[in-house]
Amino acid sequence: MNRKKIAAFTFGIGLMAVLAGCGKQKSNGVTDSDTFSVNVRYTIDGKATDELPDGMHYDFVSVSGGESLNAEWDEASWALVTDEAESGTYTCTVDFTATTAIFKMNNVGYASLQAAFDAASSNPTVIECLQDYEGHGITSADSQITLRLNGHTIDGIGSDTIVNRGTLSIVGDGTITNTVDGKYTKTLINYGTLELTDLTISNATSNATIWNSQNAYSVMDITNCSITHEIAESNVIINSGTMNLHSGILFSDASEGYSLLKINHEDAIVNYYDGTFACTGDGFTVTLLFGSFRNYSDHDITQGNQLGDYAKAHSAEDDPLRQP
Repeated sequence: MNRKKIAAFTFGIGLMAVLAGCGKQKSNGVTDSDTFSVNVRYTIDGKATDELPDGMHYDFVSVSGGESLNAEWDEASWALVTDEAESGTYTCTVDFTATTAIFKMNNVGYASLQAAFDAASSNPTVIECLQDYEGHGITSADSQITLRLNGHTIDGIGSDTIVNRGTLSIVGDGTITNTVDGKYTKTLINYGTLELTDLTISNATSNATIWNSQNAYSVMDITNCSITHEIAESNVIINSGTMNLHSGILFSDASEGYSLLKINHEDAIVNYYDGTFACTGDGFTVTLLFGSFRNYSDHDITQGNQLGDYAKAHSAEDDPLRQP
């Protein structure tokens, strides 16, 4: 008997999927012979369902009825895999249950953000956030991760919420914050390449909301984000690397001596394309101690800024916050 692994795919026939044939497998999952077929029924907690449960919101539980085929569920491809068998029709039932995982990657659940980060390989990886989460995580230097918040909130509660050392893109109309004060309680720290899109990013501690660090080697892109700090005696963003602000809003009630954006390394660059700076306190919109702020927008944000001696001495223009 030809024993060859074949995958059962979903076909639109109510409660079952069919895989037919025992010859060479075609790209659509149906082999070129009709002497061997597998009917696959899906259940959730034992109750039949018309659709294959998706791997993000459901966990695989068991396969029954496929013992003679060595049937097993492949979580990576989210499909039933069987051996070929003698001619005939076989029936397998695959049971699922609603997931309790907070994060999922390749249909595998993780209880913590750090566990999901640790499981990510050096290949591009997508991590889905399925619930609000209190905790923190650090990515590895060789990681390439997209973290989808799916509208949920991640709160570092007393530790730096997310520290990126690799390549990280955070998306998904959710919130990243830190609400418990401590020695290390920034919301985001970037030592690598960080993309932030469609997010609310906040902080309610004595530390900055975001620190783009690593002495000008880090790169951070911000698109359509609301970034704020709830404490007046704190900076919102400290930039020591390259920061590209495409759109969004930076705002806080910063008091005297604090800023929405502080640039503090001689090689640091901020490329400002669009977005709103809104400081409602007595603090500064931008503090340019070192480096450069390149304004490619149509907005004049020269009011309420602080220029350090280095910035004044190394500016080719009278206004280093206005000219690129």
